[in-house]
Amino acid sequence: DEFVAFTGVDRATAVRFVDGALGRGLSLRDAIRAFFEGQGSPKPPPPPPLEVSFRTNGGQTFSAGDLGGAVTEASAVGELRALVAKHYDSEPKRIRLVSRGNILRDDAQTLGAAGVRPKDKLMVVVMKGATRFSKGRE
Repeated sequence: DEFVAFTGVDRATAVRFVDGALGRGLSLRDAIRAFFEGQGSPKPPPPPPLEVSFRTNGGQTFSAGDLGGAVTEASAVGELRALVAKHYDSEPKRIRLVSRGNILRDDAQTLGAAGVRPKDKLMVVVMKGATRFSKGRE
């Protein structure tokens, strides 16, 4: 109740703020200081890197750490495709990513939503002269 009186916020907001701050490992003092220094609610820590490995159709293997960019469960499939394309000095449209037998087609979908989990091994198919997701030969 002292926090509510001190901050001027309603009780429900105060409870959410305090629970959120303590859940993130912040002391109540640090959370209040951050709130009043104009930072608002403390920001959650960035998501941890997603530890996945890759195997290409040519038999090469590499890890997400080799790509030179952050890969997390919140990363979009398109972002990962672009990193892999850069790794192979190729274009994203020439890269197919396969996870657990499923082709990752939706570039806007997050890796987490696509079912990619830590320690997964993704298949990378580097296409030569094909457009992404073409439906066979014409």
